[in-house]
Amino acid sequence: MWWATGGRERWAARSASRRRDRNVGYAHAQGVIHRDIKPSNLLLSPVGRLGMNDFGLARMLEQPGMTVSGEFVGSPMYMSPEQIAVGRAPLDHRTDIYSLGATLYETLTLQPPFQGVRRDQVIAQIMHKEPRPPRSINRKIPQDLETICLKMMEKDPDKRYQTAGAAAEDLRRYVNRFAISARRVGPIGKAIRWAKRSKALAAALCGLLLLGLLAGVLAYREHRARRQAIEGQRRALEGQRIAEDEKRQHAIERAMLIAMSADLDGADQAIGEAEILGASHGSIRMIRGLLALHRGDSRQAIMHLERAVELLPGSVAAYSLLATAYWAEGQGDRSEIIFMNHIEKLTAVTPEDYLFKGQVESLMDPPRGLKTLDEAIRRRDSCIARVVRSEARSGFAVDTGNVDVAQSAIEDAKVAKSMMPGNPVAIAVSLGVHLTAADAHRDAGDKDGADEFLLQAGRDARELERFPALPMSYDYRLGYLRETGQRDSILELARKGYQQAESPVTRWWYVVALYERGEFEKAMQVIESVGGTGGVSRRDAKLGSGVHYMRPFIVAELPDGPSLALQAYTENCEVFVAGYNIIFNQATLFLLGMKSEAMAASIELHKHPERLTSLRREHMLRILDYCGGVISADEFLKAEVGSRFNQCEAHFYVALDRLSQGDRAGAREHFQKALATRVRWFGEYHWSRLVLV
Repeated sequence: MWWATGGRERWAARSASRRRDRNVGYAHAQGVIHRDIKPSNLLLSPVGRLGMNDFGLARMLEQPGMTVSGEFVGSPMYMSPEQIAVGRAPLDHRTDIYSLGATLYETLTLQPPFQGVRRDQVIAQIMHKEPRPPRSINRKIPQDLETICLKMMEKDPDKRYQTAGAAAEDLRRYVNRFAISARRVGPIGKAIRWAKRSKALAAALCGLLLLGLLAGVLAYREHRARRQAIEGQRRALEGQRIAEDEKRQHAIERAMLIAMSADLDGADQAIGEAEILGASHGSIRMIRGLLALHRGDSRQAIMHLERAVELLPGSVAAYSLLATAYWAEGQGDRSEIIFMNHIEKLTAVTPEDYLFKGQVESLMDPPRGLKTLDEAIRRRDSCIARVVRSEARSGFAVDTGNVDVAQSAIEDAKVAKSMMPGNPVAIAVSLGVHLTAADAHRDAGDKDGADEFLLQAGRDARELERFPALPMSYDYRLGYLRETGQRDSILELARKGYQQAESPVTRWWYVVALYERGEFEKAMQVIESVGGTGGVSRRDAKLGSGVHYMRPFIVAELPDGPSLALQAYTENCEVFVAGYNIIFNQATLFLLGMKSEAMAASIELHKHPERLTSLRREHMLRILDYCGGVISADEFLKAEVGSRFNQCEAHFYVALDRLSQGDRAGAREHFQKALATRVRWFGEYHWSRLVLV
């Protein structure tokens, strides 16, 4: 048991330490080299003492190392390399240390370090091969003992233990479990030893390695040159692709800009160029929808844009333009449903996504829309982007009366005009923002500044006369005439706009102008002329007319007005089932003096807030609260401070409420306060003015 569990290795270490120290070390100290140490020359006495005999080959250190015949003497299996190569290397006491190491090797592994059938095979291995590590033969051999053994068998005498006493001391350290002084040879050391022993082969391998490295360097340079060529081609192709994308994008943007000016021939040509450059069918549908939208044909715009969202289901831009088209068609409820169900759930990616999303947002929530438009311009500055942001800033300035915001809207309009000189859309927007700035400066007490802005608005209005087919042209020019008090010219220009560029916008202006002149029957003829054509239902035609909600106010002025107005109110309740117009229905009941009916209808509608599809739902609910008698006029008006749009509507409903009670003075006061908000592009503003007339 003791022998099998490592006792043999530790006994061998103890015995070796004794015989080296007491026998070999002593002999070496006396100047004697044994030259034939091997297992058979070691004797173990009955009392456990190890002795060494057969000094027949021993010689004194100062004597020559060869026999008379010139041959080496000793047992080859245990001889050191220098003993074999007699005469070519000095022979000293360190040869015995090698032989002792070989004897220890065999004691540990039970086999000699080198074996061969013939004597020359053994000699060749001693001279040129390293012995197998003992642990590769027996894993139980301790690592430190293996290290000591291999150090004793180093082929270079200078790397062995220099004395038998040093070897014995390391063995004692091992036996006593102290750290030994010998260190294992690493891979680099082994490679160096091999190279020294096999110089020719090492030189050949070095040559091959150098050739391999040279070939590798040349191959790498070739590979690198090839990669650079491929990368150059890739960059060229990428540059070409980017250039083509930019050309395509420029063509699409140019087509959109021309479409916004309602130039049919120019837009068709620009759309054709975009198609040649590879614009997608969805993008072409978007452009055609935009063209129809700015020509005032919102129904045609909706048709194109419905197809665009089918082709581009992930496009925020396509859905945003569709929502804008429904808004222009007078179907704000559908616009807001599209916004909630699609635009809000999609992620804006392209500059156009941010641009048109910001445009529709600014109709519902101006501050939010402006942030989105800022991002659109940061991603790609363009005439279209400047026009849209200028309009949004102008609307926000109207709502807040902020002079700085109005000035920023003017700056955007100037940039848009400089980017595309002579573009009617940029000119129209410039006119509108200068009117807004004039109001803001007049409210701030700056009359001279207001007059200067009105002069520029006049120049823009005259320049717009060159574009009789653009509905936007009439919208802004009529606003300018209203602002400057040119009332005699309003009816003529409104009639011209209705005839040459019929759209919900020009139709609305014409009906308002006829009403103001007392031509109520003619105004009703314009309203009733809107019918369901081109696959559009009668209900959708009324929704999109832009004026149908006005019928009760107009027919109230005709003979048998109250009964006709009540009938129009009933029809509007069937036509307008969601959105803001269902709120406006209450105004008809107040106008007819039916306060209790208005209150009942408001309370009932308040129970169905899901029908109020708007980002302004809280404001709409407050209108119903006031009309239903839940909150007072003071509470209502106080809650709307901060928004001129909301203030205008609040005063409008309070005025109608006063009128329904016969308080004409109170009604006149609140109608005038609604006008004082100067939100001239708001329906309630105009109806406040018209009722006063």
